[in-house]
Amino acid sequence: LRVCLVFEAKVLRLRTCVRAGVSGSFGSSGNLLRAEVPPFDATQQLTWESTGNEFLVWGAVNKLASLDNPQRIDSNRMTRSGGSQEELVVQNVDGLAAPSIIVDASQTHLAYALFDPDRPWYESTDIASLRSVDDGPWTQVRIADDDAGDFSPQIVSADSTTDLATGSQISGDVSGAKGPEEVFPHLEIAAAWFDRNTSQWTAPVLLTNNSVLDREPHSLVFGSTRGIVWIQNESDALPGDALNPDRLMYSAWSGSDWSPPQTLWSDPKGITRVAVATDGAGQAHVLFAVDEDGDLETP
Repeated sequence: LRVCLVFEAKVLRLRTCVRAGVSGSFGSSGNLLRAEVPPFDATQQLTWESTGNEFLVWGAVNKLASLDNPQRIDSNRMTRSGGSQEELVVQNVDGLAAPSIIVDASQTHLAYALFDPDRPWYESTDIASLRSVDDGPWTQVRIADDDAGDFSPQIVSADSTTDLATGSQISGDVSGAKGPEEVFPHLEIAAAWFDRNTSQWTAPVLLTNNSVLDREPHSLVFGSTRGIVWIQNESDALPGDALNPDRLMYSAWSGSDWSPPQTLWSDPKGITRVAVATDGAGQAHVLFAVDEDGDLETP
């Protein structure tokens, strides 16, 4: 008996499949006596293709739910679990939406990666902004309706009149990319400001402009400082390793522009995840996980 197993991987808006054979022997009674899985052939050529619309269901995409007929889960179940009611805000979104949210006394404001099925894969995602003021109806706009792919949004409240959003943006032509490794050097860090009084976003500004991989940005507001932290690789490795290490980068807002990126931490290792927080004393805290031995399978 020989069975073909298919393992699927998805990165950005690309996917590939890896096939492996499994052989087995059966006795006369039909009991399995032996099974052998050959090792993965790392030299096999991977073919990447666009994920297309596979995450979406039929109908309108990125559709705002009606506040006149909100869809909520069972309130009794939420009460038993100690939570509150859940409200459907927008439906039929992409699997890479990665929403981020801020809530205060006057508004609820969130950002997510909106997928446009009418565009080619490399420019099909924009960062969308969803906002409700004083528990009013939701309004949705794109921070920038452009031909650059955008991913991984993060939004924070900068002060009582301003919000700050950041994300990853594809810069340059990747239309002929054969796989994600050809897209990674084009990923840059972008930031935009939202004026609550005018309900307008500024055009996104790139904080980086290089040929290496920049990823996972996080906005920070501590004291009077506004900044962005992200991971940068020396090449295009994801995550980094001893040959192509990661470093933790930071840029601060001066009041008129973003400062040149500076390195907060570097070592010949890879950074797998980053988390940020601020405290009441006006200090910022950055927590990051590091792959110490270059093997993600080891604890």
